Amino acid sequence: MQTVLASRQVTLLMDAAEHPAAEYTVASHAAGHGVVLQTARTDLQELEGRGLLARVRRGRANAWVPAPDLADRLGRR
Repeated sequence: MQTVLASRQVTLLMDAAEHPAAEYTVASHAAGHGVVLQTARTDLQELEGRGLLARVRRGRANAWVPAPDLADRLGRR
């Protein structure tokens, strides 16, 4: 059974659906939502696990981008 998304995850997904070229990092998510880095990382990894975000490498760091079908999956098209 999947858990309910936190409001900060829903906010990120709505932003991602409107900005399909956006990239999200642990640091940007933590700063934007006032959470610690581990919580931000867990949020992003959970959204990746649900297939809503995709992880990409940026040098030695990770970033997450919207899944290609995110807007469709959220019913935003």
